[in-house]
Amino acid sequence: MLMMESDQSTIDSSEAASPQSTRMNRPSTLGGRRQSIRIMALVPLFLSCGGVFALDEPTRSEVPRSKPPGASTSRPGLEATGGSSKTTPPAAAKSSPAGESRARASTKREGPAGDEPKVLSADPSRRRSEFLSPDGSTMDRYDSTDWATIPPWSQTSFFGIRAQGRVFVYVVDCSGSMADAERLTRAKIELRRAIGSLQFPQRFHVIFYNEEALPMPGGLPRSPDTRAKTQLNTWLAQIEAEGGTDPRGALKTALALQPDAVFLLSDGSLPEKSAAEVAAGNRRRTPIHCIDLSSGSGGDQLRKIAADSGGRYVRRP
Repeated sequence: MLMMESDQSTIDSSEAASPQSTRMNRPSTLGGRRQSIRIMALVPLFLSCGGVFALDEPTRSEVPRSKPPGASTSRPGLEATGGSSKTTPPAAAKSSPAGESRARASTKREGPAGDEPKVLSADPSRRRSEFLSPDGSTMDRYDSTDWATIPPWSQTSFFGIRAQGRVFVYVVDCSGSMADAERLTRAKIELRRAIGSLQFPQRFHVIFYNEEALPMPGGLPRSPDTRAKTQLNTWLAQIEAEGGTDPRGALKTALALQPDAVFLLSDGSLPEKSAAEVAAGNRRRTPIHCIDLSSGSGGDQLRKIAADSGGRYVRRP
């Protein structure tokens, strides 16, 4: 109020000193001073109201964050001493209760309570299951041989059975029952495929049988060249399904050639004691791999022939 009275007295004195100039400039001067008077009048009101709120209520940036019970207010590595900060070596990090509980939970998943997780290493002495081999693997499910390490001119396959060596004899049934379900046609197709994949210096021989042996012309294993394959195809076209089933003579002829492996294919029951007679004549114990195209009990003799010779038995009905 004292400031307002002093301003008013100043205005009156200035008007008395120069009445003419004051009258000319009075509208603008009075308007500006009146506005300043209004502003000055609002200052006490602001200080009495807004200033109190500013002092009593901290701003958003000054609101302290809540901390877990027992947490220290000082930062790691700094120690307050008389208003100054002194760098100290960082102490070991303390894990929070939530972190400790997660660590205990992860440990308990691996085994009994209190046991640390263990990593099981593969035992090199144990053979890995072939059923776990990925698609495209060269490991046979029933054979531990790694065929990728064997050169193609030292192996062959017939109806899915692999064999090692360079001389192979195929003993194939051509009895009357082989006409059923086009079994003889299947056998000829597989013969062409198997012999077509042979490479020099491998050799092959084919013997069909019913009640008697029907060997391929020439009587001896031949190299898989173009000429031999052409003659094989011509001869296969002449073989028909007829007669009974007795492979003993054909197997005797095949074993006399001393091959590395023999493939025996049949679709019917063999004569009794066939397996015993074949085992007696197989003194070199040449592997005889047996393929059973039947769906009955005729494979009993084939299973025994394969087991006695160290070969394999498969069914392909």
